[in-house]
Amino acid sequence: MSGWNTIESDAGILTEMIESLGVKGGQFHEVFSLDTQELIASGPLYGAIFLFKHQKDTHRQGIFDYESLETNSVWFAHQTIQNACATVAVLSLLMNSPHIDIGSELEEFRSFTIEFDPTLRGECLTNSNTIQTVHNSFSKPQLLVDEESQNKSAEDAFHYVAYLPINGKLYELDGLQEAPISHGECTETEFAEKLITVIQKRIQSYDLSELRFSLLPFIRDKRLSEDPEDIKEELARREVWRKDSIMRSFDYSPFIHELLKRVISADGPDDEAWNRKFEQARNSAFAKRRPPGF
Repeated sequence: MSGWNTIESDAGILTEMIESLGVKGGQFHEVFSLDTQELIASGPLYGAIFLFKHQKDTHRQGIFDYESLETNSVWFAHQTIQNACATVAVLSLLMNSPHIDIGSELEEFRSFTIEFDPTLRGECLTNSNTIQTVHNSFSKPQLLVDEESQNKSAEDAFHYVAYLPINGKLYELDGLQEAPISHGECTETEFAEKLITVIQKRIQSYDLSELRFSLLPFIRDKRLSEDPEDIKEELARREVWRKDSIMRSFDYSPFIHELLKRVISADGPDDEAWNRKFEQARNSAFAKRRPPGF
């Protein structure tokens, strides 16, 4: 099986991804401020995915809940391969969401792995052809790799974690950590307010110039709303997502190839020489090691 590609932190992408896995009744949503009312305004809040710049030396909040591993009260998996952090975080959220129909494929996966330790669960996830295929279907095609951007990425690795209330506690599920992290007692009603407090503390541990954070609440599917206007608005949003998905997955390399040929055709090499040089550059770029990712 080939490797795992990076995917963007985008509500539309993650929603389409979970629906491709058979999930029903939930979706991701964009928010633009850490405000309790904004988090709950769009419907029941089941959890959230948070994207941030990874810092190895950051002081960890909360405490490891090893008992939850012993009792299997929290489904938790380690991330065992590069670039899979988005899907690990999303599945950690889904596997612990009682209000969502996760579909037969994921339900079977959860039942199969429920008695496994976090590392073995992570290995099973990594080796799931279905999950990997869906994950990679939402990555962008890459024509060439810019070396300067690549080096920058190596320095700025970003990571996804999941937050949600489970059995009366607010948990942080991070596949790079050894166990679920408990942030204390938390009911579903208190979740939005307590989540904001935890996120704010995390952001405060960064330099003031760091603004690259993304919080994607996981809520009830807006198409299930009783308000016709809400449904209409959501259908329009999903049409935008659909078009974005087509544009994102389209491979522009043949067009770029032909365009560059035409631009330099007057004084440049003939077609055969150009094609040979283009393929050499393309293969060289793909052969470069991807920067460390999470």
